[in-house]
Amino acid sequence: MGHPSDLVEQDVKPGAAPAYRLRSEDVRRLVEGGAFDRKPGAELIGGVLLAAEPASPYHSGPLQTLLMRLARGVDPARWVVRVQQPFSVDEYSEPEPDLAVVPLEEAYRKDSHPRQAGLVVEVATTSLRLDTRTKLRLYAAAGVPEYWVVDTHRRCVLVHRDPEPGTGSYRFSAEAGPQESLSPAVVGGPPIKVSDLFA
Repeated sequence: MGHPSDLVEQDVKPGAAPAYRLRSEDVRRLVEGGAFDRKPGAELIGGVLLAAEPASPYHSGPLQTLLMRLARGVDPARWVVRVQQPFSVDEYSEPEPDLAVVPLEEAYRKDSHPRQAGLVVEVATTSLRLDTRTKLRLYAAAGVPEYWVVDTHRRCVLVHRDPEPGTGSYRFSAEAGPQESLSPAVVGGPPIKVSDLFA
């Protein structure tokens, strides 16, 4: 898959690799030491700390609908739905997916952020390239079994399943349009109509 910093070079800062790669431990020490205030949504990707995507109704609407459907649909004895919270991929990458359905025991780890998830969702308004390239590789490398990208411009959901951690890719990819429904493969729950996300 290459070095972690290579993941973001093309998708975030073409032609310029970061001069210094931060680790999640570095970021925590800097924040705790008062060097800077880590804003909610700021993500560590491949050693680069990225600013959060600006909130907009196009982003918030689908996110809220998915949150409600997933929170009602999953078994609370097994899963916790986390909203825009850190997910620990490796020491150089700690993305903050819009939604992550994590095992109950992972949600309350004392030593680190969750390292496993049954489903990760990103809602893309201005971040589609990052979400479908860099983050896809990260989540596949972390072994996340199912990854959805909600494309708000095309009003569809890009579904990825069956990761190949060694290559940072998924064996199955499909696009679900407004007339279709999605059923989470691992975490369970009733089908979710794609059209409801954009209502």
